[in-house]
Amino acid sequence: MLVSRAGDPAAVSARAERTVELALADFSVDAADAAVSVDCRAGGGCRPGDEVTATVRVIVPLPFVPDGLPLSLPVEGTATLAVARFPSPSP
Repeated sequence: MLVSRAGDPAAVSARAERTVELALADFSVDAADAAVSVDCRAGGGCRPGDEVTATVRVIVPLPFVPDGLPLSLPVEGTATLAVARFPSPSP
């Protein structure tokens, strides 16, 4: 929701990156290992009423695998939200 209320492309990117950092930290994943893509559709400028899509891709180690076996899987998530028509002031 923070991303969808950002108001301008720079704020959208900054909020998306911060949101990803917080979500990854919840799962003890280093944000430096993630690739984040933010795309504004429709008007192309992340203006009110446009859609913003965020995609995050990260490679995570498999749980319960001994340290000697470096097995991991790519994990990707995508979310699309409408940019709020009446953005609230930044928190």
